[in-house]
Formats: sequence, C-alpha cells, structure tokens
Amino acid sequence: MAASVIFPWSLIQKDGPNSWANGYFSDQQIKDEIARGIQVVGLAIYTPQWASTTPATGRTINVPANLYLPFDDPQNYWGQFMFKLAQRYAGQIDTWVIWNEPDVRSDTVGGYTWDGTVTDFYQLVKVGYLAIKKANPNARVALPGMTYWWDKEGGRPLYLARFLEAAALDPSASAHGRYFDIVVLHQYSNPLNTFAAVQVLRRAMATYGVDRPIWINESNVAPYNDPLAPITPVLHATLDQQASYIIQAFALARAAGVERMSVYKMVDERTEGPGELFGLVRNDGSIRLAFTAFQTAVRYMSAPTSVVYTWEGASDPPTDDEVTRLLQSNAQQTQWIWPAAVNRVTLERGPERVTVVWNASPRLVSGHIPAVAKSAQVIDKFGRDTGEVVARDGQYSLELYPTDNNSDPRDPGAYLVGGDPRLLVERVAPLPAAVEAPIQTVWRKDPRTVNITAVLLLPSSLQPVPCRWSPTVRLFAAIDGGATTLLSKGERRIVVQDGLTYPVWDFNNVDITASLPARAIEFWVDVDGIATRATRWAFNPMPPATPTPTATPAPVVSDVADEDVTTALPTPTPPASLEWQQRPTSTCQ
Repeated sequence: MAASVIFPWSLIQKDGPNSWANGYFSDQQIKDEIARGIQVVGLAIYTPQWASTTPATGRTINVPANLYLPFDDPQNYWGQFMFKLAQRYAGQIDTWVIWNEPDVRSDTVGGYTWDGTVTDFYQLVKVGYLAIKKANPNARVALPGMTYWWDKEGGRPLYLARFLEAAALDPSASAHGRYFDIVVLHQYSNPLNTFAAVQVLRRAMATYGVDRPIWINESNVAPYNDPLAPITPVLHATLDQQASYIIQAFALARAAGVERMSVYKMVDERTEGPGELFGLVRNDGSIRLAFTAFQTAVRYMSAPTSVVYTWEGASDPPTDDEVTRLLQSNAQQTQWIWPAAVNRVTLERGPERVTVVWNASPRLVSGHIPAVAKSAQVIDKFGRDTGEVVARDGQYSLELYPTDNNSDPRDPGAYLVGGDPRLLVERVAPLPAAVEAPIQTVWRKDPRTVNITAVLLLPSSLQPVPCRWSPTVRLFAAIDGGATTLLSKGERRIVVQDGLTYPVWDFNNVDITASLPARAIEFWVDVDGIATRATRWAFNPMPPATPTPTATPAPVVSDVADEDVTTALPTPTPPASLEWQQRPTSTCQ
C-alpha cells in the first residue's frame, strides 16, 4: 500500500529560507505510517509568500523567485528547499511528485495551483529534480498529476506535450532523462478514462522518444446518494455505481499498463466542490460499498503477468487502429465513448485467469466470453462467489445488467460507469516466464522476400506454450555478423496438424534485399518481456531456396464501391514439404 503526503513549502518554510516547521504531518506521523508498511510518496507544492516573485502580494501559486539560478545556488529558494526536504526523508520517502495539476487553468480563472508558463514549470521541475537527486540519488521524481480534460476542453495542446517541447529546447535535458522518472495522471467519473487517457499520454511521450512509467494517483467518482451528504448527480454516481467504477477503472488501468493506481481517497475528511465526499471510508469509520469493491480489486487484480482490454467486435488484443478509433471517440464529445456494449479485461495471474466483464449500454445484453477452462467461478464486485458458469462451444454466456449512469448533462447519450461487473475466475496452466524460440521454416516467397515461421516451446521441451497466450514476438536479423536489426512483429496462427494443435508466429514478406547477392543473414526471434532462448537460423539467399513456394493467391475483386473497404490478400503458407526444426510433440493446453 502507498499513500501520498503533501509537503506544503508555504507552511514548512513560512518564515523564511532558514526556518523549518511541520507541514500537514509531523516527522513522527510519517515514521508511524512507514512502520505500518505504507510506502509514502511525497508531494511538494505551494510557494511561500516571501519566496514569490511578487513577495508583497505573494500567493502559493506564484513562480518562485530566482528559479532560473543554478539549482544549488543559495538564492534559488526552491532548489534549496527541495534539497533539504529530500535529504531529510532519504530512505523513508524515495519518490517525490513536484506540484499538482498545473494544467488546471482557464482564461477566466487563470491557474489554480500554478500561474507561471509551461517554460517556468519546466524550470521548476528541472531544479527540483537536480536538487532531489543530489540529496538522494536513489529517489525517483514524478511530474505532477495532470488531468487531460482541462486541455481538451480548453482547446490547448496537451500539457505533457508542451512540457516535453520545453525539454526538447534544453540541451541538457536528454542527459538527465528530461528531468523526470514518472508521469502522473488524475482521472474521475468515467472508468474508460483510466485506459484512454493513459494511451494519449503514452503516445505523446513516444512523439518525443520518451518512455516512462505512468501512475494514476487520483481516481474515483463521488456518490450523490449517500444519506450523509446528498448532492447533484451531475458527473457523480450512486453508491453502488461507485463500487462498479472501482472494479472497472482498476481493471482498465491494469490493461493500460499503469504502474500504480490509487483512489482519492481513503477517508472523507471534508467536503469538496459541490459537497463531494470521496472517501472509501466515512469520517465515522463506516465503509462505503466502494471500499469492499476496492478489496475485490486488490484480491483479483494484483500481480498479473499480462492484461488485455478488448470489447465486442474488436481484436484480442485490439489493434492500434481500433485503439485509435476509441481515442478519437471524444473528438466531438465531452466524454470518451465505450466502443461496444460488452467490455472485458483479462488478467493472467499464474494458475488463475480472471476476466472482468461488464455492460456499458443501457440495455440488458448477453455477454459471450472466451473460455480457456471447462468452467469458471463467477465473483461479484463485492468478492462474493455467485456460482459456476460452464463453457459451451468455447464460450461462457452471462446476462449483463445495463447502466443508467448518463451523468454528464452535456451529452445524455454518453454512459460513464458501466453496469454491474462480473469477474470470471478460471483455473489454468500458468503462462511461461521463459521460452525456447526456434525458427521453424524460412521459405522464399520471391527473389527479394522470405516468409518465416517460429514456434514457442516451454524450456527444455517440445511442449508448446498455452494455446491462449498471445505475446508480442519480434523478428531480428544480422547480416554477416553485423548490427542487429528489428524486422517485424509476428502474427499468431493456430496450427492443427497430425492430431496436434499449437500456436506459431508468422513473419511474412520479410525483405532480404540488404543480404543480396550473397551475404549470409541470421534470423532469430525474441518474446517481449520474457526470457527467450532463441535458436538462430542462418540463411544464405543464394542459390534460390527450394522447394518452390506456393503461389500467392490472386487479389479478390470486390464490387462494393466503398473507399473505406480494403480487401486483404490471403497470407501465403509454406509448402507442406518444408522441414521443420523442432515441431511440438503435444497439443497446447
């Protein structure tokens, strides 16, 4: 468990750069939390009046004075504070978030926590990063929580992209990892955000050649029908829907590859905004339904080895184009729109396979969920075993309850929290942590391209990996022992032959032009994130490979006049007479 603790600079050094006082918590309270096994994450924010660029009228949102001095200059007040703070708690707090939600601003209101420019904010992070790393080289530095929505609704470029653009203009940034180790996101109300917004941030980083872990440090939907604090239903949910939100949001965050997911917050404390109470636990110690759902999420979603989100009608996992269409669904909308009624997230957890499924539409639907085992236990969002479902024709069928959470009055047709989720728990053969990866065939399609097929085997055996496994398998090559080149990503195919069934990965139309006329080329494959023992295949492109490949099927002519319709050619397959190197001797499980 982890907890974020705010360290308000404006209180800790209220009386000047040489003062030091408790912030919201004492050192002893922090030590007590750590002793309970809580990992504390520090969040530093709020400029003291004396340290403002306008001290006579200083506000906590102001840019600190002397911020552009070297980070360790005694007059760089922010740098001095962050060095002392990180040094004081080194070994107790080793992750620091710098500021909070600088993107929350508008033309009429201005900034809520930061009134400087993006360039000023980049400098704030840069100084803080260097000071923290000097005080505690083992510390990690996180960017502030960003909302995405304030930029989207304000018609501005993404704040993260603007920050990265500022970093791109700094010659020193690359050598220091752009001065951050973690990206932080805050998302509320719609569980789909925890998947979609993460993809947007990840694509923004990729544009600048950056890859960092993403944390969701705040997530929740406030209940509107709590008897202690009834409020407007706008962008809120019932107590029961709040529990559904927890399950759906945590599952989607897992599928998005989020490193850490947090709920805001554990205990109510005081009301916020229009009277919102966000706690999983009330101030009197009584729990809301969402607390029990949180326990269910921890029980069934912890430590997965792989997670995939998909939806009815999509590939499993969805293609990049399908994800892009999902991300574009809010181009003319105020919310991202669920791509289908039936949504599911599948988590592999060793001998346990958990599929979280829900209905995002206002109508009762039947969900058809791919089955791996003969049966599954059905768990509700409160962790209760509601019985067994038996697979028929490779699928489980469940009635999925509708949702009525169309709580955004700007778009009543958009449904946010989905209907009551179900968790299907199957007992399965665990996915492997290591594999043998021999290439099976390399056959010449034409003088300049070859098609390649590889199989994945369990270590030191001829037993294939589980049928359901769909990892990313990449093909690499080296010509005459030279530099390694990534060629392509494999397409999974199920082979049924001689009474056996097992998956293989095809790499079609591999260009070998660089090896011509007679340079030797070695091929091998690697499985993303898995220890891979690869067997290299040495291929000499001359003389032409035999036997002659089967002919590529002719294009299929379509009489449908639709420019969006693309008729794909059938994938050529190797002739049956080709020799395989290590054909599996058993059927996949």
